[in-house]
Amino acid sequence: MRVIAKGRTQAECQKDVALKEKRGWQPLSEIKMDDTWIPARYVCVMEKPDDPRGQKNKFNQYLGY
Repeated sequence: MRVIAKGRTQAECQKDVALKEKRGWQPLSEIKMDDTWIPARYVCVMEKPDDPRGQKNKFNQYLGY
């Protein structure tokens, strides 16, 4: 599963990345500015492997898992 760590500044985004890393997420990309979002924000794509024992729900099927 993938999520986005985000923040208004690069420091806020880094805090969100650190929080998600403590919960088992791994960063897939560098922190970059997303200027498609108004006002601009900083984002980083994070990934966490799915639990093989976990049950897939309709939300995961919608995302293509």
